Amino acid sequence: MLLRRAFEVTQERATSAENLALTCVLCSSFKGTDLGSLDPDTGQLPPFFNPRLPSWDTHVRVDADGRIQPRTPPGRLTVTILHMNDSERVLERQLLLQTGRYP
Repeated sequence: MLLRRAFEVTQERATSAENLALTCVLCSSFKGTDLGSLDPDTGQLPPFFNPRLPSWDTHVRVDADGRIQPRTPPGRLTVTILHMNDSERVLERQLLLQTGRYP
């Protein structure tokens, strides 16, 4: 895990506690400085899920098998671009769920 700006300073956001989020290294590398991308289902340009705004459960759900299922366009974009359902990541999530250590 690493502490990273939710929005880059170049995107006119300050480096402050309100603009920091705990992220995994893989997610951070996949996201880069992008604010959003094309939704794989609609072709529209939704933003990524913002960890500082509506609850995680609004945008995605975590299934018992460890896969993350998107519920909204920002959720779908975030799951797709950040590769949240790659096999290794799902396996890690399954293990954490089984031991009661997944949020």
